Amino acid sequence: MLDLSSNAFIGKLSVEFSWSWNAMKSKMRNFTYMGRDLSPPQYITFGYYDYYDFSMTVIYKGLKQYYPKILEAFTCIDLSSNLFKGEIPSAIGDLRGLQGLNFSNNLLTGHIASSLGNLTTLESLDLSRNKLSGQIPQKLIELGFLSFLNVSYNNLIRSVPRGKRFDTFSNDSFEGNSRLCGEFISTKCREFGR
Repeated sequence: MLDLSSNAFIGKLSVEFSWSWNAMKSKMRNFTYMGRDLSPPQYITFGYYDYYDFSMTVIYKGLKQYYPKILEAFTCIDLSSNLFKGEIPSAIGDLRGLQGLNFSNNLLTGHIASSLGNLTTLESLDLSRNKLSGQIPQKLIELGFLSFLNVSYNNLIRSVPRGKRFDTFSNDSFEGNSRLCGEFISTKCREFGR
């Protein structure tokens, strides 16, 4: 769990910041720690000598949630509500064990990295309220566990990908992108002549 949200951090997201996050690079079914197999359905108690539990509050799947105890391996990055700028490093796609990623409320620019489609265990992706541009990568429809997506209030264009989980997201996930269209959101692509 990496939570650096709601600070005044500035600068670019560096590729190097993710190189040593080996636990997030493993898919859960292959995850081990100190020789123990932590694959589901087993549960873990994090802490010193397995007697110290901890709690946390996380913005996950668009909701602020309090977890009184963390009972299983939970891999999440929350860098929301800072002043990070630049592009999303494509190396984030190497963190294949990641379940939650929140880069909302920053100053990120450039395209949404198609390497995010490699995050096959991702359940929650929030890239809202940035300055991202270009199309939503088609590769993101391969995220079979994705149950929360928010790319609202960016500068995204063209058609929202169709298929799998993407067809279940509401208009709220995409609003505030004046040049974005789709068959299941409020702005239809035929209105743009596409």
